[in-house]
Amino acid sequence: MSALAHRLDRTIVINAPREAVFRYFTDSSRWANWWGAGSTIDSRPGGRICIKYPEGTEVSGEVIEVHPPERIVFTYGYVSGNPIPAGSSRVTIQLAAERGATRLTLTHELSDAAIRDQHIQGWRYQLSLFSNVVADEINAGAAAACGTARVRCWRTSPSSDLTETSAPAKQTSSSSGRPVRSRRQRAS
Repeated sequence: MSALAHRLDRTIVINAPREAVFRYFTDSSRWANWWGAGSTIDSRPGGRICIKYPEGTEVSGEVIEVHPPERIVFTYGYVSGNPIPAGSSRVTIQLAAERGATRLTLTHELSDAAIRDQHIQGWRYQLSLFSNVVADEINAGAAAACGTARVRCWRTSPSSDLTETSAPAKQTSSSSGRPVRSRRQRAS
């Protein structure tokens, strides 16, 4: 690997525990949920990474070091050799616990400033996507939990007076948590 004098640094905070975030770097099915079908990671030192983008571009690399749940380092490059050959750059992912969330810091080291600049928007997009994939998994049970919660809502009684009743959350509530009344109820 040639000298990697040019760095691209990105930091995001993900509202999930560090251990949950790190699983995406050790579990191929989670890795594929982020990168796309057919993407794999063997998270042992010397293990292979494969990223298959939806339009057919393939990235390959090798895991250099792993320190669960705080750090993984791997090489990164394109199977086609363009714009950078496989294994010719290095990506370091550092995770730090931060008030119940995780601060992810990505450093991509490359030998060429122009190639680094070509990856700025891509990493911005990929980390945003990653944050959403993690949040989707972490919050997967939230909808079910809300369906069983009860909130206060307003209903019209047979005598057209407004009465307060208890009903499942999924039926009626506003984003502010206040009871929602129909137009007919508001006009009364």
